[in-house]
Amino acid sequence: MRIVTEREQEKFRDYIDGELKNAQRKNVRRLAGEEGGYNSLDELNHDLIQLVNILTYSVTQTQAQKVDYSHTESHHLDRLAALKKYKDGVDGGSESSTPVGSPMRDATDDEHASRDVTPKPDAFSEKTLSENVDNTLAGTGEACPVFDINQQQTIDFKDSSIPGNVDTSSLYGQTFYLLRLADDYNSYLPHYEGTQSMFDLLNGLNNVFRDMLTGKYEGVALTQTEATRLQSIAQGSRVLVASKWNETNDEVAKVYEDVLEIVS
Repeated sequence: MRIVTEREQEKFRDYIDGELKNAQRKNVRRLAGEEGGYNSLDELNHDLIQLVNILTYSVTQTQAQKVDYSHTESHHLDRLAALKKYKDGVDGGSESSTPVGSPMRDATDDEHASRDVTPKPDAFSEKTLSENVDNTLAGTGEACPVFDINQQQTIDFKDSSIPGNVDTSSLYGQTFYLLRLADDYNSYLPHYEGTQSMFDLLNGLNNVFRDMLTGKYEGVALTQTEATRLQSIAQGSRVLVASKWNETNDEVAKVYEDVLEIVS
């Protein structure tokens, strides 16, 4: 097992992106009654199953990047300098020094009148930061969300503009494309007659998402945001399949069965 180079990762993403766009175009042609569109759900499923297989294989073969946790606190301390710059923008500095969309972005002129000026605990002190890093790594206490390396919700830790970023994931787009494929499929289904092959596709998606949710592969996981989106997609798929399939309820109940059991 080897580490995939950045160039190979880029080529992989370009290929998957191109194939998903091709499926979209063929669906549009079908709806428009033009040549070159899908003739049946089986044709669509054939193409998407191939993509799911490729994405699944890349997930299982990806070598996890090793994170040296002995240096993690220093990474967070380095990041403190950048975060303090954001904070200075809120506490009196130029608004231009604070990125648009930052959770610490200064208020607009219209907001100054109602701005909450109540003193808040200094989450940027070295002592507080160190405690939060220790809590996060040990899995104890109450970790500050800004420094939670597991959730990655408040600060984008892959943003190279923030010094000391640590990437704890070994993936390079697979989660994004798997979710996109699953979501796109829900938009395609209403325009086709249901066939057995849709269960083959959905079972493949259920299996790879299940393994990612349960931590089967080292360095591979879904964030809370991704898991929430997946739950919505899975629930929508089950409803759509139920409207397309009259054979047995047992098959419908198995649509994303493992995923929904985990995230619900």
